[in-house]
Amino acid sequence: MFRRLFAVVFVALLSVPASAVADGSLDAALAARAETPSGESRVIVRTVNGGPANAAIRSVGGRPGRFLRGLGGQVAVVPDAALTRLVSR
Repeated sequence: MFRRLFAVVFVALLSVPASAVADGSLDAALAARAETPSGESRVIVRTVNGGPANAAIRSVGGRPGRFLRGLGGQVAVVPDAALTRLVSR
């Protein structure tokens, strides 16, 4: 029912941006946040079909934001503890 997510493209780590790799796995900084969750991360989520990911974001307790049509991604705020689950969708 939920769209399989292609990748979590960007995440804001405090005021320093970090990125995830395009194959849908987490980069080192994002993986560290997922392993020791302490808050939320602002991310841009891209789906396989390039459409919005509202249902997948909400399913992990996140808050969907603006859809960026030109990027084919959607801004979201996701609990750090849910980052790995979000990538696996």
